[in-house]
Amino acid sequence: MAHDPAQDPAHDPAQDPVLDDVLRSLFRVVQQIKQTVHADPVERQSILILVRLRENGSIRLSDLATDLMVDISTVSRQVRALEDRGLVTRSEDPDDRRASRIVLAPAGGHILDDAWARRHAWLERSLSDWAPADRAALSATLTRFADALAAPPMPPALDRADPAPTTPAAPAAATPAAATPAEAKGTTA
Repeated sequence: MAHDPAQDPAHDPAQDPVLDDVLRSLFRVVQQIKQTVHADPVERQSILILVRLRENGSIRLSDLATDLMVDISTVSRQVRALEDRGLVTRSEDPDDRRASRIVLAPAGGHILDDAWARRHAWLERSLSDWAPADRAALSATLTRFADALAAPPMPPALDRADPAPTTPAAPAAATPAAATPAEAKGTTA
């Protein structure tokens, strides 16, 4: 028997079908990015770390972990491996001499430049039949989209199975405190 989305209790007929198309396209884009293998000498997560370092100049390990949404122990191991290869260095944090900041080393910059060139070539091949105006429109739209996603967070998303209340919850009525045994008997202590 075929599944009818209209019969699904989570189906909302007022839902914008264009946003459904956007979500489907995003899933396809993310899948393609994950499936595309580039000949990088470091793993994908290391490339992300190197990109963040280039963008930030230098960053504390804890801030890098927060930025990448990974546990600090995970990013610490990854940074240590990059440091062992001479791709990143540590510098003293001017705000806290007990802490250090991670900095992109020249060798890490070369790795990142090569990785960027491979991804640029991949996009060039993928968009080879696109007009320059279409490429510019894609760039502008993706930039605007990324900015919108990075805007201050909205309230936590709700699962469709647990829809948001349509009216604000009424304040709970005050309930009398339970009587102590002495009060129940009509006596006080």
